[in-house]
Amino acid sequence: MARDPLKTPLCEMLGVALPIIAFTHCRDVAVEATLAGGFAVLGQAMKTADEIAKDIAWLRERIGSRPFGIDLVLPSSAPRAASVSE
Repeated sequence: MARDPLKTPLCEMLGVALPIIAFTHCRDVAVEATLAGGFAVLGQAMKTADEIAKDIAWLRERIGSRPFGIDLVLPSSAPRAASVSE
């Protein structure tokens, strides 16, 4: 039997069915990409911790335990003032 060309090491590493990564700022797109078998990464730059937590809960309600990513975009040039560690 021939190996499925869509079942790649990336699929196994991420725990998804298809080697598709969808970077998006839209929660609905993240849900649909995940339900289709891909790995969604939801952009959350410039959101508060509470907003991020709400978006994660919203996603979990729709996709269950399927894997997804959160992109926080924390550049090295970000100001250190008012950081969590202070």
